Amino acid sequence: MRWGLPGDPVPPCRNRAQVLAWYQCGRAAGARARVTETLVSGDRILVGLKVTGRPAAGAGDETDRWQVLTVRDGRVTVIAGFEERDEAAARAGLAPAPPARPSAMTWAAPRPRLADDRIELRLPEPADASVLHDYDLRPGGLDGSWVPLPGGTSLG
Repeated sequence: MRWGLPGDPVPPCRNRAQVLAWYQCGRAAGARARVTETLVSGDRILVGLKVTGRPAAGAGDETDRWQVLTVRDGRVTVIAGFEERDEAAARAGLAPAPPARPSAMTWAAPRPRLADDRIELRLPEPADASVLHDYDLRPGGLDGSWVPLPGGTSLG
């Protein structure tokens, strides 16, 4: 068992007893960790953690940390700790996390169709943009209204 970054000439822990003692000291000092993510890639496991109660952090502060566990013959043989997920993912042989995308609203047409012989209620289409824009320019046109036009629609 070894705990440290690859190539570290003097890893913090060089055997099972040292690793367990390190965790025991942290727990006695009030540190706690909650697992937020686990991904397996071959003989490596990426573990995401929310750590609280660390001496350097204020009370109630959470810190994100990642560890990569290397497993050989059914036992953890190496633990490498990281402050950045992308570094940990690279060490584990995984792709970095995709960037967070803002959630987009999706609009669906009303069911059943809302219409009579004179009026039909439907969602606006890109072709409606110029008419809505002109209407908005009139006094009181679209006051307080929001129209869900598809992304990329030009108002020109």
